[in-house]
Amino acid sequence: LELVKDYYDSADYENCLNALYKYEGISTRIFRKDLDYAKVLPMAIIAAKETMSESDYITFADKYCDLILSNTKKYKDGEDFDWSIRYFTGVRINYMNGKSEVSDVTFEKDNVIPFATYNPSEQNPDLIYEMKKHLKILFDNPDTKMTYDSMISQIDAIATDARKVGINDENPAKCYLETKELEYEYFEVLKTYVPMMLEKQEFFKSAFQ
Repeated sequence: LELVKDYYDSADYENCLNALYKYEGISTRIFRKDLDYAKVLPMAIIAAKETMSESDYITFADKYCDLILSNTKKYKDGEDFDWSIRYFTGVRINYMNGKSEVSDVTFEKDNVIPFATYNPSEQNPDLIYEMKKHLKILFDNPDTKMTYDSMISQIDAIATDARKVGINDENPAKCYLETKELEYEYFEVLKTYVPMMLEKQEFFKSAFQ
C-alpha cells in the first residue's frame, strides 16, 4: 500500500494501479475491514481517471467507492466512521434530491444543503444559491463591483452546469464525479476572488495591517 501512495505522489498512475492490484492479490484481510486499504482507494480512483477511458473509469469508480464504504462502515454502535475517507465516496448519491441507497448519513440531515439542486429557491435552496445571497451583501458595492461581477459570472456558469447534472438519469457514479469537479471549480473561484475583495474592505484593511 505504501507503493500505491508513492506512485500516486509521483503521478505515476499506471504503477499506482498496478501496486493496488498486487496488494489485492496477496491481501488476507477478507472477513474484516481493511482501513489501510480504504485509505488508498481515493488515490486509485484519481489514478484511474488519469489513465482509463470514461466508461472504464466510471465502472472502476463505482466499484471502488463501494469498497471504501464497506471497509469504513460501522459494525457496532459506538464505532466511528473515518469521515475523511467516506466523504470521497458519495458515488450513489443523487445530488438532485440527496437520496441514495448508500448515502452518507450527513445527507439524511435536514440542515445539510446540497451543493446544487434543480431550480433552487428560498424554499428549496442549494449551497450556491445561499452563498450567492451572502456574497452580494458582502461585496456588491462600488469598491469591489468589478471583481464581484467577474466572480458571479464564473459562479453562474458553474451553477448552470451543476444543476443540470443528473436530470437525464445518468449513471450515479458519473453524476457524483461531475459534481465533485464542479465543486472544486467553485472553490477555486472563491479562493481567487474573495481574498482580492477582502483586501479592499475598510475593516480588513484596518484590522490586518
